[in-house]
Amino acid sequence: MATSMGKRLEGKTVVVTGASSGIGRSTAMEFAKTSPKNLKLVLTARRIDTLKQVAEEIKKEVGEGVKVLPVKLDVSKSSEVKSFVGNLPEEFRDIDVLVNNAGLVKGVAKAGEIAEEDINIMMTTNVTGLINMTQAVLPIFKKRGDGGAGDIINVGSIAGREPYPGGSIYCASKAAVRSFTDAMRRELIATRIRVIEIDPGQVETEFSVVRFGGDKAKADAVYAGCEPLTPDDIAEIIVFAAGRRENVVIADTLVFPNHQAAATVMHKKSYGALVLAFFVYDYSTYREDTDTEDLAVSELALNPLRGGPKDLPIANHLVDDDDSPEKKGSKHKPKLVILGTGWGSVALLKQLNPEDYHITVVSPSNHFLFTPLLPSATVGTLELRSLVEPIRRIVSKVRGHFLKASAIDVDFSEKLVECVVTEGDQQRHFYLPYDKLVIGVGSITNPHGVKGLENCHFLKDISDARRIRNQIVRNLELACLPTTPDDERRRLLSFVVSGGGPTGVEFAAELFDMLNEDLTKYYPKILRNEISVHVLQSRGHILNTYDEALSIYAESRFANDQVDIQTNSRVKEVTPDRVIYTQKDEKGEV
Repeated sequence: MATSMGKRLEGKTVVVTGASSGIGRSTAMEFAKTSPKNLKLVLTARRIDTLKQVAEEIKKEVGEGVKVLPVKLDVSKSSEVKSFVGNLPEEFRDIDVLVNNAGLVKGVAKAGEIAEEDINIMMTTNVTGLINMTQAVLPIFKKRGDGGAGDIINVGSIAGREPYPGGSIYCASKAAVRSFTDAMRRELIATRIRVIEIDPGQVETEFSVVRFGGDKAKADAVYAGCEPLTPDDIAEIIVFAAGRRENVVIADTLVFPNHQAAATVMHKKSYGALVLAFFVYDYSTYREDTDTEDLAVSELALNPLRGGPKDLPIANHLVDDDDSPEKKGSKHKPKLVILGTGWGSVALLKQLNPEDYHITVVSPSNHFLFTPLLPSATVGTLELRSLVEPIRRIVSKVRGHFLKASAIDVDFSEKLVECVVTEGDQQRHFYLPYDKLVIGVGSITNPHGVKGLENCHFLKDISDARRIRNQIVRNLELACLPTTPDDERRRLLSFVVSGGGPTGVEFAAELFDMLNEDLTKYYPKILRNEISVHVLQSRGHILNTYDEALSIYAESRFANDQVDIQTNSRVKEVTPDRVIYTQKDEKGEV
């Protein structure tokens, strides 16, 4: 019995580049197994004999229901790509899905030492080839109704997000793929063409063998002690993305094996025990006379002694205390514990001398957030990732330590901070000792007696920004429905910002631009006339803490854009469908 995903793929024509091995081969097999009754596959690669073997394997696996066309194609050669579509047999020309998988990496040389031929083959295959294939297939997609339809699935890499030493060209090529994909998704927003990027972490394929010029021993060393992803893992995700309902876009997906946390951070097995291995793609990683060393971890770090008022484990030793000579030298220095990763904590961190303290930062948030730009990120002017900096990157510069936990209590007499780590329904408590303590945990929102705050949104962190953006888009979609009454449509399109300070004004302006200049281009015109943005300010002017001229200018701009400003107004209650507020008249009476 066919699955719903299989039914959605029935009758489609799928092109997979780099299909002779690895992810490409697995993707072809996965498409065939998912929709075995009526599917057409165009498989391309430089090795035609291997492609024919793949075609035979598919036939043995699923029978005659899937038609497979192997095509010899080198995507790095523009002339071959340009003639590719025109030379396809008629029954294979109406392409529905393009999987840009072909790619490679050559060597581990650093900048200044990279062979020119390696640079050329990586850039022409990974970037130019992918772009040329996309350009060849897009006209087919655009001929379909509603501006066009089809799927472009680009296989990128974690390397496009996190560059590493010894991979500068490969990382640059995958970063280019990421930028091209992102820009194209924006260009095609008014169509039904889905633009998808899948970025794998470590996958065990022939990829590393090619990188090391056929040296399988070096390639095997890459995966030693690890349990990497398989090509089938990535293939399943590619087919899953292509098999979603037409209105669902799996736009951007990062895929790691279980023990990978970043491009250069892997949890490896060594001598029967698990150790933390920083897996850096550098020449020294693979040369035979490696200078890596086994690092001992203090038994007290793994099994801390208990004590304190609540008889909890006391983290006198941390697991990375012995990671380097510098960290070893810090173990006996005064313990400086910093709670929180906000502006105050980060400003202090950047000024500290690592020679003075053994530094530990504790926070449930592992990033520093540049809050002034949250309004811009909420409406999409900036990517959310542009607002954050990993706190570990900052901490590493002072040779410090980071613990992702919440500080809930301080015993000042014994100089112990009680921390808690929550995992599902389970909580684990421990003490962190200190000699000096900096509390920079921020504050909570003062409700000022306003009722119904559960019915509104706050804008304090990234999750808030995502929720607000989703709510805005949801309201616009509901307003388009034929079953939505006029009064309900006007309510859905009325947006109220409480607070006329810098954040409120910035958000109101960004929201107005988003609604009237971006989103409404693609929504019915009636929405433009009914959208309203209101700002409630308790003082007599918005931006009242700034120069009066700036306040007057902002109010005039808002008036010109028909953004409603209500001054001398205080929110009293927020219900599910309205904001109730009080307002003072010129005499100061409510």
